[in-house]
Amino acid sequence: MKLVSRRELAEALGISLRATYDMEYSGAIRRAVSEGGIVRFDLDECRRRLQARANAGRKRKSKALLALAELGGGVHATHRT
Repeated sequence: MKLVSRRELAEALGISLRATYDMEYSGAIRRAVSEGGIVRFDLDECRRRLQARANAGRKRKSKALLALAELGGGVHATHRT
């Protein structure tokens, strides 16, 4: 477990500092420690949680596209002449 500050987390993930607040608020990441106003995050856990969310998003998108294809919909169906 590597505990990092919010700024270090943002740098490690390649995101803005503001994005870390947004992701924490949305539940995408969680604080590991908060003592005396000092906030730390477990970098590995944050990466795992974000990867899991990304994978879940891909699965939802794939299921939606398959359902649309079964119904005969999709981009090609809307452009028939």
